[in-house]
Amino acid sequence: MTPDVAPSDPRSPGGTYDKFWRALQAHKPELKDLFPNGPIMVEWGHQLSPTENPVREDHRITEVERFVNEQVSYQNLKKHPGPNNVLVSDWGIPGVRQVVTSVREGVVSFGLTDVVYYCSQDGETYVRAHVYNQVLVAMQPYVAQPNVRIHLFGHSLGVTVIHDFLFGLFKKGHGPDFVEQYQGGPWASQEFQKWRNKAQNGELTLGGLACAASQLPLMVMRKQVMIDKLFNHEGLDPADIGVVSSGIQWKFFYDIDDLLGFASRNLYSPNHAIMDIQVDSGDLPLNAHVGYWENEVVIKETAKLFYDYAR
Repeated sequence: MTPDVAPSDPRSPGGTYDKFWRALQAHKPELKDLFPNGPIMVEWGHQLSPTENPVREDHRITEVERFVNEQVSYQNLKKHPGPNNVLVSDWGIPGVRQVVTSVREGVVSFGLTDVVYYCSQDGETYVRAHVYNQVLVAMQPYVAQPNVRIHLFGHSLGVTVIHDFLFGLFKKGHGPDFVEQYQGGPWASQEFQKWRNKAQNGELTLGGLACAASQLPLMVMRKQVMIDKLFNHEGLDPADIGVVSSGIQWKFFYDIDDLLGFASRNLYSPNHAIMDIQVDSGDLPLNAHVGYWENEVVIKETAKLFYDYAR
């Protein structure tokens, strides 16, 4: 999730992902040799360039968020009062109105709307199709190898997408929607099933998992099976996504000023392999939400996690 409405590619040299990967290597130079091919950099939801034509389905989200926000922004409404646009002189509590408006027309309009999109059937299908395909194409050279370990970093809604990806691979006795509903098309469905078979046979395992600005406490409401389990005050099973280590294997980073980022460890049981880490990624809701990529604690702890599980 990004508040940036200008088309850009986070995978480009000097982009968000590139700077993050370089920062991880600065903390743990060994990562360069442990991951000689570098990371799989995945993007979705944000138009990559002004010349993209046609604009991919999920890439249209940011422009739509910008357009909708422009139509309903209170600052714009105030400019055009009339019989069909009735306004009142309500100043509210000094300072509070400005904060609420900033949050509503920033974090909510350009952040929570991504969540709404993914919770829809169309949005889930398009996001998974484009995200999973990127990962599966990059993993294809390793599909014949007997022992493969995957390490992941996810931010914001990416945490949920990662969770769904891993659940489809590691959950026992589960028929993944991605396969059964052909969400990514025939090739991707077949390829995902190959990796699921490897995961079930122990030939694919999860390494380190790092998550920033998790929205899992919100997203558990998507599925009745999760609601039923939490209703009985039972934690979700981390083994369902491959977290089976006796040591810390999964780290959550959250900033209390981030309205869309939550500590999530206590949703799971057992949770001895999971750690919640509070960080200071920004002082305002918007920059707190996007500031994890450059936060020193996030970088240090993620570098250590990947190093520990890649050796």
